[in-house]
Amino acid sequence: MAYCIYLRKSRADAEAEAKGQAETLARHKAILLEFAKNKNIPISAIYEEITSGETISARPVVKQLLSEVEKGIWQGVLVMEIERLARGDTIDQGVIARTFQYSGTKIITPQKTYDTNNIYDQEYFEFSLFMSRREYQTINRRLQQGRLASVKEGKFVGSVPPYGYEKIRIAKEKGFFLSPVAQEADIVKAIYHWYLYGYADETGKILQAGTTLIANRLNSMGILSKTGKKWSASSVRDILKNPVYVGKIRWQYRPSIKKLENGNILSSRSYQNTSCTLVKGLHKPIISQEVFQQVQNRMKSHHNAPIAKSHTIKNPLAGIVICGVCQKHMVRRPYQTQQDLLVCPTSGCATVGCCLSILEKRILDVVEYCFSNTFLPWEKFSPSFAENTSLLTFQKQKLSQLLQQKNTIYTLLEQGVYSPEMFQQRLLEIEKQIAHCQSQIRLFCSVFEQKTPSPSKNILALYNQMPNAKGKNELLKQIFSSIIYQRQSGGRWQKQKDNFKLSVYLNLPFC
Repeated sequence: MAYCIYLRKSRADAEAEAKGQAETLARHKAILLEFAKNKNIPISAIYEEITSGETISARPVVKQLLSEVEKGIWQGVLVMEIERLARGDTIDQGVIARTFQYSGTKIITPQKTYDTNNIYDQEYFEFSLFMSRREYQTINRRLQQGRLASVKEGKFVGSVPPYGYEKIRIAKEKGFFLSPVAQEADIVKAIYHWYLYGYADETGKILQAGTTLIANRLNSMGILSKTGKKWSASSVRDILKNPVYVGKIRWQYRPSIKKLENGNILSSRSYQNTSCTLVKGLHKPIISQEVFQQVQNRMKSHHNAPIAKSHTIKNPLAGIVICGVCQKHMVRRPYQTQQDLLVCPTSGCATVGCCLSILEKRILDVVEYCFSNTFLPWEKFSPSFAENTSLLTFQKQKLSQLLQQKNTIYTLLEQGVYSPEMFQQRLLEIEKQIAHCQSQIRLFCSVFEQKTPSPSKNILALYNQMPNAKGKNELLKQIFSSIIYQRQSGGRWQKQKDNFKLSVYLNLPFC
């Protein structure tokens, strides 16, 4: 019968290796191979996981292993300890336990063999997974507390130092501090100077520099960012806003926010925490506090929202089409005398843009080919329907608040806070508002009752009847999770429809 070995490197293993201990996976592999040899267990495959993910979805190797276990490929799986299989939440623990139980696959460790068909082994296995999770939470909590304590001491606890600095271990003490790198520090100073005072072009004319022009200038000079890539406006903006350059340490400015989407736990760092921890660091500043504050004041005065409140979305493909080179969302670029383009926002990116109308037509061809017999109810995408629904919800919430206020004024009368005259005046005002609110609710409800539902419509017909780009964009987002655009040749306004490639990813209901 077939057996395999599963190896996983934990966070504790990585820290131990950093202190000079032997490589974990190689050591565990030798132990398990020796154990298998002594027990006459034939090993057919070895799986190595170097990702220390908290969930199964973040660990591709264990997902492959579980898929094979579910198919009954393996009679047993050798691991160093139960903790190597899963330290996720209750759902992940249940997935592991159920997969091994229903497939009859044994879990073999040097200490014990778990037969999940045996009720006692099954209980012990589930208890081991539970204790593994508790241990993980304890270690993680202790780790976060230690990091916060180090930050408050002015130490740098990040994995990658910011541009302009390198990470140096503190002598005879745990932790790291930042040390300026001369060449990079000069670039940081230049970025701040260009942003405040501009720079001279080839003719000697002083150009007022924004983040995009600064990024272009750095790229033209052949200077690479910390990651070895070209500069973008956002990377320049991060340097201009980072207080590390005035000698501060910032912690949890962009915390990892987890959310559940389509059954998967996703992490995002888009949220900016304005109340993050900010302390004086052990490192030397590159920029003076006065210069840094001048930059912050200028950035505030020049801040513009991506879409002005008075404007609406004019790109039906907004947030859907992604550049195949740099993975950024492509943006609409309008022109007065030419057709609108869809281009990559990254300066110097090799992706060639395309006429928005041509790209939209190609995507609609996909919709027509794949979903010609798919119908959706018009009302769900009708702007008037959505507007009336939200207004009805608002009126119901307002009515609930008014009724609560009415009860409150009776209480204030009983407590002597309101005089009888004041009580009558307030009661009359609230009852008028309640009557108006109730009449609005009856009006909206009568509209919904009288409205005869129209038949569902073909998706393409529904798209063409949308009154604006916003409605079209919302409809496309119901169908596509993302569309990868690839094109490295031809002109932007070239009208051939076959000189670019699209990779389409559908949302779950349309798969």
